[in-house]
Amino acid sequence: MGMKTLKKSMMLSIIAALLVAAMSFAPVSAEDTLFVNPSSIVDGTKIPGSTFTITVDIDAGVTNLWGYEFKLWYDTKVLTATLSTPSTDFPDVSMNKIDDNYKVLDKYYRVVAVKGLVWVSASLPMGTTVGLNGPRTLVTITFSVDDIGTSTLNIDESYTILMSAAGPPPIKVTIVDGYFANTLGIVALNTMFVETRRFSLTRDPEGLQTLTGLIKEMGFGWTKARVKFTVYDAEGKRVKELMSENKTIAPEQEITLSADLNVRELQIPASYSVEARVEYLDTTGTWVSGRKGSPEGARSTMTKSFTVEY
Repeated sequence: MGMKTLKKSMMLSIIAALLVAAMSFAPVSAEDTLFVNPSSIVDGTKIPGSTFTITVDIDAGVTNLWGYEFKLWYDTKVLTATLSTPSTDFPDVSMNKIDDNYKVLDKYYRVVAVKGLVWVSASLPMGTTVGLNGPRTLVTITFSVDDIGTSTLNIDESYTILMSAAGPPPIKVTIVDGYFANTLGIVALNTMFVETRRFSLTRDPEGLQTLTGLIKEMGFGWTKARVKFTVYDAEGKRVKELMSENKTIAPEQEITLSADLNVRELQIPASYSVEARVEYLDTTGTWVSGRKGSPEGARSTMTKSFTVEY
């Protein structure tokens, strides 16, 4: 049985049981909140190998709650869910699953994405006609940090249900997702250069020139960084862009990042220049220039000129 079919079957069973157990339908609240707590964790000390814990809670507006189900998604490149602990307030746990390799399929059953999943469903014992009120923690989830980056902690609205002990309809709920980021570090330039050892000699049989950038994390925190190499012609027009591999840098660490340029792809013998630019991943998941935080005399870019001859 597929996950979607299992979910529908589970919810149909819950609804059917409530219809039998309920003597009358009491009013339910117009709209209440299910939320990740804390809603935002932005902490540069949460380096790879560290852990943190969140809870999934209901607010004080939720009343007469008999059971719940939700799916929470996260980015497996940054995080791994290691433990999901439902509250004992709802002792009948029908689903408590962690899948760190959940494959999202399209209509042709092709894998289009891989996500992390925490799936929990729990309720009061069958036949209970008086539910519990908020505020209340439903589940506690522990994550280990795998890499520098960001991840939403997304409660999937289409797979979320809060059932009232009074019976259907479900309690209307507003969902507040969570967010994790550990990209607080700022990369600054200690020494930035394009290697000239091979740039002066363009008659390379393979047509390759090595572009190299030496960068240093200036003590602000663990950071994911890269160097962007941009080739310009003599008139300042951009003709090619190369990117180094993304690397995670520890505080005060120096690393060398490089990329290979095939000068034969430039086609026209002429004078060119290459700009090397340090970039780092900020807390919004955006690559930005490393100019911010640079000490006096340091730069996030440097340009070297070379000539292509055939």
